[in-house]
Amino acid sequence: MLTSSPTLKLHGFNNLTKNFSCSAYLIHYITNREQYQNAILNNFSSKQLTVCLTALATAIGANILNIASQEYSPQGSSVTLLIADSNEVSTIHTDCLVGHLDKSHICVHTYPEYHPNNNIFTLRIDFEISTCGVITPLKALNILMAQLNADILHLDYRVRGFTRKTNGDKLYIDHPINSIQQYLSLEHSGVYDALDINLPQNNLFSSKLLRKEFVLNNYLLEPVSSSMNASQITALLQKERKDIFYGKNS
Repeated sequence: MLTSSPTLKLHGFNNLTKNFSCSAYLIHYITNREQYQNAILNNFSSKQLTVCLTALATAIGANILNIASQEYSPQGSSVTLLIADSNEVSTIHTDCLVGHLDKSHICVHTYPEYHPNNNIFTLRIDFEISTCGVITPLKALNILMAQLNADILHLDYRVRGFTRKTNGDKLYIDHPINSIQQYLSLEHSGVYDALDINLPQNNLFSSKLLRKEFVLNNYLLEPVSSSMNASQITALLQKERKDIFYGKNS
């Protein structure tokens, strides 16, 4: 996983900002809207999302300083964690700490659809991990994927700013990366087809992941009945997957 070089000598604090964002899409065919809303409330409440974000904070080695959460009507929730690198909290002067913490957070927002198309409901969950210093947000990638079990993921990672080495040279990135995919575990990389758009010269990396396997019952809150046309439902779901993955209507 990502690590900072043990021989890297900087003037004071590592000023690099590392931002990892993930949009995860969960798609379902629903005939009962109330059942869908109950599923959202039962599986993606602010309490459950707080547990998820706490696990992510632990994975990247961050201290949680504050938690803010909000439930929305009729459905949806948001949670934000204010975090800090445990190695830096005790060493940074208090009047600098506030600025550092303003840029270090983990947040999640859910976007459940309320107006379906042909009974297709797509739930989007947006995660963002923004850190300063030696905390490396991509350490949370595989944990996040295991918890979401999403159909489609749009992943973005960027490193901004620079930090100055003791010899005066500016350092614009402090770890090797060519693609977000290189930090996927074998368990997850084999599950998804992937498409990359990377600008390494600008420290910008983007990956789109689409689950390879399609099992119809995984997209239903109730089993397929004789009154449901499985082939038509499959075609609708596959179109939704394709549209979201490529970002255009087919």
